[in-house]
Amino acid sequence: MNLLRAFAFCGVSAATVVAAACSGSGPSSPSALPQLGPTSAPTASDSHTVSGEVDYATYYSSEHEFQVKASSGKTYWILTTSKTQWTGDGLALKVGDWISATGNWKTSDTLDASSISLNSSPQTTPAPTASASAAPAGGAPAHVQTGEYLLSSTEMTTNPSVYAPYLSWAYTVGGRAGITQAAGIKIVLYTDPIMPERGSYEYDTLNGSYQSARATTCSGSLVTTFNGTGLLSDPTKSAATPYFQSVMNNAVTTVEKANPGYAHPWDLIYVDDDGPLYGASATPCNFSPTTWGIAQDTALATTGQKFILNSLSVADSNVPTYVQRLAGSAIAGGEFEECFMTALWSSEEDAQLEAIALLKREGKAGGAGFWCYADNTTALAASSIAQRLYIYASFLLTYDPNYSVFQESFTTPSTFKVFPETGLVPMNPITTPTSVSGLATSTGAYMREYDACYYRGSYVGKCEIVVNPSTTSAVNVPNPWRLHHSMTLSGGGVLDGGTAWFADAAPAMMAPKSGLILTP
Repeated sequence: MNLLRAFAFCGVSAATVVAAACSGSGPSSPSALPQLGPTSAPTASDSHTVSGEVDYATYYSSEHEFQVKASSGKTYWILTTSKTQWTGDGLALKVGDWISATGNWKTSDTLDASSISLNSSPQTTPAPTASASAAPAGGAPAHVQTGEYLLSSTEMTTNPSVYAPYLSWAYTVGGRAGITQAAGIKIVLYTDPIMPERGSYEYDTLNGSYQSARATTCSGSLVTTFNGTGLLSDPTKSAATPYFQSVMNNAVTTVEKANPGYAHPWDLIYVDDDGPLYGASATPCNFSPTTWGIAQDTALATTGQKFILNSLSVADSNVPTYVQRLAGSAIAGGEFEECFMTALWSSEEDAQLEAIALLKREGKAGGAGFWCYADNTTALAASSIAQRLYIYASFLLTYDPNYSVFQESFTTPSTFKVFPETGLVPMNPITTPTSVSGLATSTGAYMREYDACYYRGSYVGKCEIVVNPSTTSAVNVPNPWRLHHSMTLSGGGVLDGGTAWFADAAPAMMAPKSGLILTP
């Protein structure tokens, strides 16, 4: 998502911003939320105990969840908090351990644990029969984490409070950062220290005071990018650290000066062009993606800032290498550009799974951990319903509401590119695989089941996310829960009359490159 290319696309002058550049009403339809399930929280019940073997576990922090298989073969999610009492070393919990958990039902198969006992052998206490599912207490966010470029002339003159109910993260004109952040939208600043193009601060700095940080071949020839209009920095060189510091100091100083009266008017800094060295004129001397990633993370850590790296748009075989860059102490997450817009479908799914798993292992807080950006299209959103469903279902197949961000670039009359489908928030996945292959079904479709799903905070019930990534073959729809309806979209963005509803019947077949969200 190079800055100058992005601004040329948007028709916005690069000189007017310090944050990243850009990357009609539809037909009449039913109301956005017919036939939703109950919205009231269940009443408290007597304590119950679940005993069994741990067959999936996430990381430990103040809150933690793991899955237990009872002697009956049924699996249960066990949720813990900092208040959960443990008998035994909870930090040592691993797959294969046997536990007994006592607490209250959150859903039909999810237990809020007040106490947990670790055991070394199977227990004979049978798992209880779960009651009918009720709306989980506490609800869910009004939408998944969303991203957008607030850079059109309309967006730059609209009070950001208009966008705040639908938007989590934004790139915006430098002078708008403070007021946008104050409206509750987190701000990302754009930088491109890796492959800067002529005319940018990064290029002038790398070609000026820090020339020794430029990448060269082993014979000493300068490595260029973008057909000779760009340079490539080498993070393994000693001058790279002060070069990175200069770039970040400039970005921060610029936004601070543009927003007097606002303290820290940014939340993350975006580092563009951080994946494979596409378009480089030659391979730099002793280049190694792993070595460069470690050196870059070390240099970024000296700046005192937090970053999201545009590094994840790679083939499946390279996903682990570039996901590992997110382990750096200053790194909050990574972006996959053209997310679910290319032939790299399994790479995109695995990158999301692996990125989230790494961030959790590292104990990093939620936020922009995996940024899925479906860009490089100007198609009208209202005419792209099937593609939008495919992209969004693919995103939900492997997402985590605490770590995943969703952004699209379809065109809307309002110029605001956030869509009604983002209000569907699945919670409590039944399984979390290490690879998307773990979600494959016998029909050829991929499916993930969620025990509690919401639309704009209202409880919908269970839902199944189903995707057919085949470009040639229709497949049968797997529907093990025998859900009756599917989410249907109409129109464009959330500010253009776009709607989502859940009254249409669940289909039996799926076309190639299609997605479904099935509900009760």
